[in-house]
Amino acid sequence: MENETSKFEELRPNDIDRQDNKTGSMPLLQMRPQHFFSNRFDVEIIEEPIGASIQEENGESQGWLGRIMELNLFLLIVFVGIPVLAYCILSSSR
Repeated sequence: MENETSKFEELRPNDIDRQDNKTGSMPLLQMRPQHFFSNRFDVEIIEEPIGASIQEENGESQGWLGRIMELNLFLLIVFVGIPVLAYCILSSSR
C-alpha cells in the first residue's frame, strides 16, 4: 500500500508541471481519411498553442472581417427580417 502511494507522489509533480505550463502547446489527435471514400484513417498529432484555443472559444480572435459580418447580419435582421415578420402578422390578422 505504501509503495503505491510513493509511486503516486513520484508521478504527480510531472503532471502538475505539465498543467502549469500555460505558454506551451497542447497536443491534439486528428483523424483524416486516406482517400475521399476510404474507411481507413490516418491519425496525426497536431500541437496547438494553448492560448489560441482559449481565444477561439471566447471569440477573442475575431478580426475585422468577423465584425463586418456580424454587422451585416444585424442590419439584415433589422431591415428585412422585422418588416417581413410585421407584414406576415398584419396580413394574417385581416
